Amino acid sequence: MSNPAVRLASIALHLQSTGASRSGGAGHSFEVSPRPELNQPMADILRERKNASFDVNLMQTYLNGGKEYTQAKEIAYQIIRRDPILLFDGGNDYDLTRPEAREKSMAQVRRFVEIYHSLKNPIQQKAFEVVLSSYSESFGMRLYVHHMLFRNSIKMFASEEQKKKTTWVKDIDDFSVLGCFAMTELGHSSSLRDLEATATFDHATDSFILHSPTLTSTKWWIGMSGQAATHTVFLAQTIVKGKNCGLNWFMVPLRDRHTGRLFPGVTCGDIGAKAGRHGLDNGWIQLTQVRIPRENMLMRWSQIDREGNISEPPNQALVYATLIAERLCTVDGTNNLCGQALTIATRYSCARRQGTSNQQIMDYQTHYVNLMPGVAGMYVLSLVDRCLWAYWDRMEELSRTNTEEYLQYLNDIHCVAAGAKASITWWGSEILERCRRAMGGHGFSAYSGIPSIIGDWGVFTTGGGDNFPLAQQTARYVLNCVNRSMQGKPNFGSAEYLKDIKAILEFNVCPADSSAAWLDLPLLQRLFASLTVKLAMRIGQRLAPVAKKGQDKVEAVWNEHQLDVLRLSHLHTIHYLLSLFTSSVSSLGSEYTSLKPILTKVGLTWALDMAVRDLDLMLEEGFVTAAQAQNLRVARNGICKELRNDVIPLMDAFGRPDFLLKSPLGRYDGDIYNAYFDTVTRAPNCYGPANYWSTEVEPLLTRVRP
Repeated sequence: MSNPAVRLASIALHLQSTGASRSGGAGHSFEVSPRPELNQPMADILRERKNASFDVNLMQTYLNGGKEYTQAKEIAYQIIRRDPILLFDGGNDYDLTRPEAREKSMAQVRRFVEIYHSLKNPIQQKAFEVVLSSYSESFGMRLYVHHMLFRNSIKMFASEEQKKKTTWVKDIDDFSVLGCFAMTELGHSSSLRDLEATATFDHATDSFILHSPTLTSTKWWIGMSGQAATHTVFLAQTIVKGKNCGLNWFMVPLRDRHTGRLFPGVTCGDIGAKAGRHGLDNGWIQLTQVRIPRENMLMRWSQIDREGNISEPPNQALVYATLIAERLCTVDGTNNLCGQALTIATRYSCARRQGTSNQQIMDYQTHYVNLMPGVAGMYVLSLVDRCLWAYWDRMEELSRTNTEEYLQYLNDIHCVAAGAKASITWWGSEILERCRRAMGGHGFSAYSGIPSIIGDWGVFTTGGGDNFPLAQQTARYVLNCVNRSMQGKPNFGSAEYLKDIKAILEFNVCPADSSAAWLDLPLLQRLFASLTVKLAMRIGQRLAPVAKKGQDKVEAVWNEHQLDVLRLSHLHTIHYLLSLFTSSVSSLGSEYTSLKPILTKVGLTWALDMAVRDLDLMLEEGFVTAAQAQNLRVARNGICKELRNDVIPLMDAFGRPDFLLKSPLGRYDGDIYNAYFDTVTRAPNCYGPANYWSTEVEPLLTRVRP
């Protein structure tokens, strides 16, 4: 490292200090060290930024979708930093008790509503909501439950007549009520066909009686039901004239909004300590013979009249259509949480030096090969997220204008959402673990920011559990689509590529004859298409002999090959996401064409890393030789090394400020050690005797010895 760079870092550190010293908390202070090696981290980060191969500001504008939204986010950050109700005392929430965290997140909700309605620009409103949700995950989930789940359920399942006759939507938008989403049950999670809660129509009183008949029918993991929600949408088996007519959604009051007391027959409780999102009151709900008006059944797709005549929905999938949007949210949610962790881990890895040559630990292959696919994945997910929401927006429009076409595409977007949630959250879990390991022992310190993110991630992905059921839903859809293509029938959306199934089946041998030949996105896209189809054919051949022997036989064979089933879902999903990414890059606007090389590089990094994971299947299929497999790994490792040179600018482009990251080890300026020590010494109870000294320590030390 050149001496001028170190001196520049020393000057920057001096200018950021107040006077000659920097407060260390509890009356402790220390001088800014004149020793250049202690300022080396700042110099390293400065050099990393100086060597960027692309325009970071232009990339940030592109990722934000334009200058106006970029500016709106900056204003939103200012609002949060300057508002004592929104801002966490001490810069983070790691030391809050659970009751304190609950109160703080609810205070953030109340303050958010006040500020949001004072902002008249819709773009500014959106930016404020997005930024605050990133800053406080508990706040974000409260808002998500109320808006995305509760409000969207009314929007999607209530009839137009119900929307006109009631104040439901207005009350939700005004926050006159707080809503939650009661679907999952203690004994069944999100296995909808197994749900036990019932809604029995009582003809005599023109009402429904909602009941949780067993312990396992208790609604569980319901955000905001523990303490705050006044209402819920409740999914139950609908019993009419003694017949089970399938699942329907019901609007159910839970609490008096003035006193917070539960209504008769309603029992709600908090599920207690969780791995993360301590400010969110996830809870449970039991209903005991709770009576609601017949009109409280949401009747857009299924209707019941005064005489108990019920019409079932044209497609049972409509009942859980709201889950599609919920699952699509995991793309941006993964980008947010993994992006924060990667920003911290990559900055730390560039600021930290260690080893016989005292090199940046980011220059070790174990670091850059582990972290660069994650960095690349953040860009892939950013571009893919736009495409998926455009698909969903089109679906919402079709639901209003063309029911037939809407139903035609419904199975496909359900497949996309289920597969994306499974594959992306599995991948995200691995990336977060890589980030934790990259931090060394500090990865276990709450103040590094990583454990909090991992805890939030655990709660964020709870809705999918192990995600195996979601992946199996996607796999069943893919098998059906492959069969349709083999019969010459058309497919839609994510499965449209199967129209070329003959050419896909003929793609038997990989043409890549060198590591450089693997640096080809179209080739990798064809690779995933081929692996998907061939694995689907293999699974189909195993199922065919038992197809006519009954569902039990089919399920038994299906279970014996479940690992292949999960991989089929993953391969199809990766192929689709990669196709969306490449399409986005190829259609860049003229103002962003200079970004195409770096975007292509991140796409290749992500795709090659995904391909390396499936080398065993490629070898099984005879698609690659041992030499080609080795070349693939060489190509992946090589492009990770190249991308490492842009790692700090790549994460800078997401524009996450220090106060949002809540990590002294992920500081923008690289001054990690001073900031880390400051944070630790300012934490509660850093100094002084333990409060148990006189009761436990002193008696031990002064005891009478035999």
